[in-house]
Amino acid sequence: MTPLSLSENPFVVDPRQSLTARQRQIIWHVDMFTVKKRSGDYFGAGECIGASTVRSLKKHGLVKEVLVNGRWILRLTELGKMALDQINQKAKAL
Repeated sequence: MTPLSLSENPFVVDPRQSLTARQRQIIWHVDMFTVKKRSGDYFGAGECIGASTVRSLKKHGLVKEVLVNGRWILRLTELGKMALDQINQKAKAL
């Protein structure tokens, strides 16, 4: 299977249709706060993010785990940043 170009990728073209509200919220949360892995789940700014939701976002290439100072944290990938930009642009237009 060949990778989709950015202009065809549903997570960049229309993330509001391609992602659930919770997934969109987590993308925003990962961008705004440090989200650390702890006991299999992820925590950041008082919010717990389930491992299954993170797996789904990783599978879509929107987030990645990065080892920082001996702790795993979540970061947006370039694709995740583009999806967040689309989400923010569409929210401003409403």
